[in-house]
Amino acid sequence: MFSTLNIKGVFSRMVLGFGRSGLEKKLWPILWCAITHVIWKKRNQCIFNHDNVNWISLVEEVKFVSLSWLHSLSTDVNYTFVQWSSNVNVCLIG
Repeated sequence: MFSTLNIKGVFSRMVLGFGRSGLEKKLWPILWCAITHVIWKKRNQCIFNHDNVNWISLVEEVKFVSLSWLHSLSTDVNYTFVQWSSNVNVCLIG
């Protein structure tokens, strides 16, 4: 999912705001929160329910949650789940 994104690029977009368009300013924080939310929920499941991490399903859940939140919070987002899940980087940068 995020293979084409690097840490420096994520940091510069999230914190420093380099190269941010109007839509990109909305997308990055929501994506960050979705990633954090899904990882936190999985962490709790592992600790309290002795669950195991399935990395593929974790990534798919991040994709689903982030796009659901984007659709509910912004009318500017017109991506389908197939577009979003196949190349998040293209959707974020445009």
